[in-house]
Amino acid sequence: MAELIRTFEMKLTVDIGVYRGRSLFPQALSHRECSGGIAIGIDPWSAAYAKQCDNDAIQAELDSWIQKTDFEGLYHDVCAHLIKFNLTAHCRLVRNSSADALALFEQENIFCDMVHIDGNHDTQPVMADLANYLPRLAPGGILILDDTSWSSVKPAFDLAASKLDLIIHDQERDYAVLSKSRSLLEKLHRVTQVRRLHRQAISAAACPDKPSLAVVRRFA
Repeated sequence: MAELIRTFEMKLTVDIGVYRGRSLFPQALSHRECSGGIAIGIDPWSAAYAKQCDNDAIQAELDSWIQKTDFEGLYHDVCAHLIKFNLTAHCRLVRNSSADALALFEQENIFCDMVHIDGNHDTQPVMADLANYLPRLAPGGILILDDTSWSSVKPAFDLAASKLDLIIHDQERDYAVLSKSRSLLEKLHRVTQVRRLHRQAISAAACPDKPSLAVVRRFA
C-alpha cells in the first residue's frame, strides 16, 4: 500500500480495520515522505464489533482472540505510535464502526484514492463496507480487499470483481487489488520494472565483476 501511494501520488487513503496499525502506519509514513497526504484509519476497537460468526471452522479461535484482546489498550498503543513516529499530521483516526464513520465522509465530501477493507470478516459487514465505500472511491481509485479466501469474504470479492478491474489477486498472501482504471496496471508494472532495474544497477555498480545495466537509461 505504501508503494501504491508513492507510485500514484495518492493524497487520501482509508484503512478499515486498523487493529494494531500494521497497514495504517506504512500508509501514513508514505504520505509523510512522498505525497503529503493523509491516511484515515477506521476501527471501533471494540470486542462487540469484532465479534464474528460466519466461519464455523475457526469460531473457537475467533472467540478466544476476542476474549484475550485488550482493544482499549490497542487503541492507545496506536495513538502513542503515531506520536512517537511523527505521523499525526498524516493520519486521522476515526474510532467508530465503518458503517457509522461513513457519515464523516458524506458530511466532509471525502473521496478516497485507495480504500483497504480489512474489518469484521462476516459477510454482512464486508458487503456493507463495499457498498458504503466503493462510491467514495475517486476516479481511478484502488480497492484492496483482504482475506479473499474466507468464505464469508468471497461474496464481497466476487461483487467487487464484477464492478472493478482485478489488478492483482495474490492467493498466497490472500488479498486482491482492484481499480476503476485498467491503465493503472500498465503503470504499476512499468514503475515496478524501472525500480527493479535501478536496484540491479546499484548492485552491479557495487560489484564491478557484474555486467552493467545500461538498459536502465531507457526508462529515465
